[in-house]
Amino acid sequence: MLGFLKKMIGLGANSGPSEEREYKGFLVIGQPIREGATYRIAGLIKKGDQEKPFVRSDTTPSGDEALAISISKGCMIVDQQGEKLFKRHTI
Repeated sequence: MLGFLKKMIGLGANSGPSEEREYKGFLVIGQPIREGATYRIAGLIKKGDQEKPFVRSDTTPSGDEALAISISKGCMIVDQQGEKLFKRHTI
């Protein structure tokens, strides 16, 4: 199970490129997950000592494109949920 969680937040052997962006007081980290020849949109949203991983069903063949989309999706989650993000089990 730990391996799955590491992959889910982009820390496993199949992780793609990573990038951080400060957005509205949150730190959005794009961490696409490499799956064969494609990359799954994924990342991590942090604020203080709280963090929440996200994984989307979207995939793309380009690691750079997956990273840009991951950052964009993370920012969208912040816009939609804000502080409530950390009170939910899933996003």
